[in-house]
Amino acid sequence: MSIPLTDACTVDPVWDPFKDIIQTLYLDRNLSLEKVREEMANVHQFFGSKAQYEFRFSKWGFRKNRTAEDWKVVARKVTKRKQERKDSDVYTNGALVNPKKVRKETSRYGFMPETNGFLSQPPSPQIPEGFVIRTPSPRGAKSTRALIPFCNISTPLNMSHHLLGSLTFFRSSQESTLFPEVLGTSSAAPVVLTQDIFHIIDQFKEEKDWQKVLGGYIRNAKAMIPENVFAGNPETMDKRLLQGQESSAMDFLKLITYLISNNFARETAVISKHIYKGVKSPLNTGLLKHLFSIDGDTTGKLASNLFSLAIEASDFDMVKKMMEWGINPNTRAYSPFNRGDFTPLQHACWVQSVEVVQALIDGGAGRSINVPASRNDILSLVIHPDLTYKPYDDNRPQDSTEDGRSHKEQVKIKLIQILLRAGATVNPGHGRSPLAIAARFGYTEIVTLLIAAGSDVNFWCGEFRSTPLIDAVIHNEGIPERDLLTVVRSLLQAGAYVQEPFPGRYPGMTVLEAAIPRKSSLVVQLLLNSGARITKFAFAMAAEYCNLNTVDLFIKSGARVTEEIIRCAAKNEESEPFWLLLDAAEDGIKHKCKSAALGQCISDGNLDLIDQLVKSGAELSFTFRLAGGIAAIVKRGDMDILRLLLDRYQEVVRTLLGRALTTAILFGQNDATEMLLTAGANVNYEEDLKDVESDPLSADDPLSAAISQKNPRLIRRLLATGAAVNRTEMIEGFKKDSFGVLITVLPAVVSWGDCSLIRDIINAGADVNAPGYPKGETALAVAIWRGDARIVELLIDAGADVDANAALIYGPTALEVASRKNDLSTVQFLLGLGADPDEWSLVEAVSGSVELMQTLLAARLDRYHRCSKGYGCRALQYAINTKKANMVEILLANGIDANAIIQQRFGDGVEPDSWKSDSQEPGFLWRRPTIVFGMSALGYAIQKDESDDLWIVQMLLNSGADPNSIVTNPVDLYEGFETRTAVLEAIIWNDLAAVKKLIMAGADVNPGTRGDIVSTPLQAAAKKGSMDIVHFLLEHGADVNAPPHYRYGATALQFAAIGGYTGIALLLLEKGADVNALPAQIDGRTALEGAAEHGRKDMVRILLSAKAQIIGIGDRLWGFELFLVLDIHSPYLQIN
Repeated sequence: MSIPLTDACTVDPVWDPFKDIIQTLYLDRNLSLEKVREEMANVHQFFGSKAQYEFRFSKWGFRKNRTAEDWKVVARKVTKRKQERKDSDVYTNGALVNPKKVRKETSRYGFMPETNGFLSQPPSPQIPEGFVIRTPSPRGAKSTRALIPFCNISTPLNMSHHLLGSLTFFRSSQESTLFPEVLGTSSAAPVVLTQDIFHIIDQFKEEKDWQKVLGGYIRNAKAMIPENVFAGNPETMDKRLLQGQESSAMDFLKLITYLISNNFARETAVISKHIYKGVKSPLNTGLLKHLFSIDGDTTGKLASNLFSLAIEASDFDMVKKMMEWGINPNTRAYSPFNRGDFTPLQHACWVQSVEVVQALIDGGAGRSINVPASRNDILSLVIHPDLTYKPYDDNRPQDSTEDGRSHKEQVKIKLIQILLRAGATVNPGHGRSPLAIAARFGYTEIVTLLIAAGSDVNFWCGEFRSTPLIDAVIHNEGIPERDLLTVVRSLLQAGAYVQEPFPGRYPGMTVLEAAIPRKSSLVVQLLLNSGARITKFAFAMAAEYCNLNTVDLFIKSGARVTEEIIRCAAKNEESEPFWLLLDAAEDGIKHKCKSAALGQCISDGNLDLIDQLVKSGAELSFTFRLAGGIAAIVKRGDMDILRLLLDRYQEVVRTLLGRALTTAILFGQNDATEMLLTAGANVNYEEDLKDVESDPLSADDPLSAAISQKNPRLIRRLLATGAAVNRTEMIEGFKKDSFGVLITVLPAVVSWGDCSLIRDIINAGADVNAPGYPKGETALAVAIWRGDARIVELLIDAGADVDANAALIYGPTALEVASRKNDLSTVQFLLGLGADPDEWSLVEAVSGSVELMQTLLAARLDRYHRCSKGYGCRALQYAINTKKANMVEILLANGIDANAIIQQRFGDGVEPDSWKSDSQEPGFLWRRPTIVFGMSALGYAIQKDESDDLWIVQMLLNSGADPNSIVTNPVDLYEGFETRTAVLEAIIWNDLAAVKKLIMAGADVNPGTRGDIVSTPLQAAAKKGSMDIVHFLLEHGADVNAPPHYRYGATALQFAAIGGYTGIALLLLEKGADVNALPAQIDGRTALEGAAEHGRKDMVRILLSAKAQIIGIGDRLWGFELFLVLDIHSPYLQIN
């Protein structure tokens, strides 16, 4: 409950925007009426007569001096409440009266009732206008404004006019009078320039995503900040801002101040950047200095952000000034700008600012020089180019020229020299060493500098599984070869090991193997001269990628040439390494080497080398890899090579020609097709060649390829040759098990409607009920989609089953297809043949006619005499999704259960494409309407019903939907899908109207947590930050202290504390929430721990004021966060 500051009154568009300002001047500052009129006219250009002001004071309840009679009534009320054991806070004009004054007035005018009975007591008078008496916040908590520092920003800002300046980034056109005390003028009167706050707002609007940044927080302002802090309704702040209302500008200032002081990082960054633009001006030096002198959480957080911005801007002078004004250069704090937990010195190194780094070290930052930053030491921040600073809005191309690279390295060298003098370690105990990073990027001078400073050249990085030498040779794209050689030579001369394996991403990789892809013979020679071990893998890589000189180095080093080495050499773009290696091979294996090379050349289409090998007498050996090579030859149309294979090596390749024939048909290589058929190529699917290395094909066998090309002549030729029209395909099941399914080419032939060819396929033995592959459609389903009655009749006569559903491959039944086409006559025809009115046919009928839906429902009842549990729920959900009210009504009238959770079955998967409704050729996979599994129709309606009166939800409730039912439940394909009741579902969608409707329909407001239901409605609303729903639930008896779910749960107050929802937290405390409630057993937080962990400073102060316990604070991580949030000096946070 918020504290009422004034009586409710009709909104006056002229006076009400100035109400808070006038209240502060007249009551808080105790100015006379004439002084108020004068200041309002001079400062705010607002003019009113004395009579108008007096009328407004009366209407607003502004009374400065209270009479004895007023205090007698108040004293009587307070005394009576005390007898009833009720404490009292007294407010006048919205401000809390000092308790000492209340005690004084009570003792003076206190009312004592007669002892001879209640009838003798006088009637209780009305509380005087302008007074409010209420029970204090629980557990000794202070008032809202006393608890929350930012709430003291009133309208106008009576904390100090300096604070307005410390939170804004504007300058008035009359700069000499904006902050008179700061700038040394004589006037000390507070100045409030709300028109300049609108300048803040205008600058925010220049941010293209300003609504994204602040819009959500404006909408949730009541949850985050108590309502009585705002001059108007916070939910309409954005509208009032656009209308230019001054009170809304102050509300806006309070909101951004809250965001700054409570660790909403993205908003803090944006706000602080705008502030910095203004305060860094020389005209505002006094203001900035004063800001740094103000004690308090909010200004402290803002000062920290400004210091970070000065470093980010490489603003040497500003950094020095800020340190002179008291900023600690060793403070470690989260920086929202670089998304890292950095010290100022680390931040400056990240920015690569030599002057700022030197200034920070001169200012004492050297004490934090070896503190790790996000797993990187400070030297790594300097050296690694991906870790150095680039403004997020800087889209300029980076200078990658040699001069640009040299300049960057010189900057890094200067920084490293400064850091080394200040005591930076060159051998950190974690992560990749600075030397490894410098070697990786070819920074020759830095490598020399670090080695001279004592860097370990064999430092082993366990995380990346590398040494500096491995980093140098494996990560070197774009690095000049001379730099690479210099780095490698420096490391080797310093004692780097060359025999150490690299058991990382490539197990057993040596330094030499890592260097081969560079194709640098000089690097390879340098490693070999240093004793690098030659492995088979290194030799094979050199044979495939390197030039003649590098290959010769391996041969001269004694490497043995094998069949595999020659095959790799055949892939080399240069032929000289191949012939050199072949000459070096032992005579006993040369014929095998030639055979392996010939097979590789056939795959690659290297005709020149093929000719030379054939002339040298090379023989071809059978390998399955050869099948892919022949297919590649056919695809490229290399007829000379194909002819050579069929003429010279026909016995070897004959069993491998089937895949080549499929490829030739698909790519229209007619000559190759004829040549392969003549040579006796296999016309059927070849399981053995399914995983052959080659391009994936759209057909697995020659007959399917010919059908896809719509070539009747070739199809009939293949049939005559013995091509099979059916085959078994292995299908992966719902739980990853596989099973065989008979598939056929018949649906593909039906799709282009050649009746004569369809008969030929059927006569060849095609199974009329088997699906096509991979589409999963039956021939009858395809015929119905085409609307071809002749083919439908032909298939029925051939024995087509009207209920065949693609043999469990997710294809549609014939009835489902007819329903999608809204073809009532075909539906009736199929039902007459005994078709089952299944679930998906009913779903398709939702988009059809009422007659179609009624026909299917009647057929279902006629066949089974009832609707089984769960039947029709998908159709009901789809009707809700498409907002088909008539279909919703029909389904509910026929007993479809709105409470049933839709469970997923095999065949319900979502496919990548769909048959287009305007296409007569089903060249696409069938895609069923999207259904959300694991959810009931009621749950889905809560999500989707956006109508003002929630007519869908009401229709379901009227038809028997249970408001206490579980509406979501986990299913196999949705691991972690949270179980929720109807009310919880409405809260997740922040739908107050739905919550009200469900509660009014009988939903339990305190169902408790059980099983997979992890929160009560109140807990869920607090977690969501839904202030209105929290209010409503509390009004209807929600248990404010319901215990958390044992796993990751939280009480309502704990959720509010974690989210920073100060307004909700105060309301919960007012309703008796236990501030020290136990956390969840698994990964739980107390309210204080949760607030501290997320940096909610104001929340922490509220909880402490409400007597939150701090016991064993050093035992948990959140204790450190609490120290940080409260700015407590802790030995754990000091950097010595």
